[in-house]
Amino acid sequence: MGAFKSFYWGFLLILLDFRVQGFDILPDILGFILFAVGINALLAYSEHFKQARSLNYAMIFISIFFISGQSSSYGLLLGIISIIVTWYLVFNIFMGIRDMAAQAGQVDLQEEAETRWHQYRQLLIASFVSFILIIIPPLAFIMFFVLLIVSIIVLVGILQFLTKCDERLL
Repeated sequence: MGAFKSFYWGFLLILLDFRVQGFDILPDILGFILFAVGINALLAYSEHFKQARSLNYAMIFISIFFISGQSSSYGLLLGIISIIVTWYLVFNIFMGIRDMAAQAGQVDLQEEAETRWHQYRQLLIASFVSFILIIIPPLAFIMFFVLLIVSIIVLVGILQFLTKCDERLL
């Protein structure tokens, strides 16, 4: 499996969350393992991939705690840490792709890497805000519904972008 295909499937697993009786059927750890495959294949192309590798190892470890879906007294803290580390991880992946696109003279991919990062960042901010809205149930319900739709739109855009990168950068 190529680096961008690993990112493709990794994003799918990380952004899709299917739980049955609290158990995550598609645990995020699998997505982060796929990220590791992609990151390791691209280390030579950008310093951002080297930074992403360290952050990804942290996320593999953190995601172990989310497999069962049972919250502990540290669940909220781990959730916040997870959002922050994922933020920097994905930033470094997209900036690494941007560097690769610049080296290959693919200006449109370079610009799209920036755009996709900004969309993902906004999605993470919205996810963080949704934690706060839990105290107001009607707003939380609306926010989660909107967040689901926006997540799907952002995910489709990211997957299309990664497909272009797979075709044009390696």
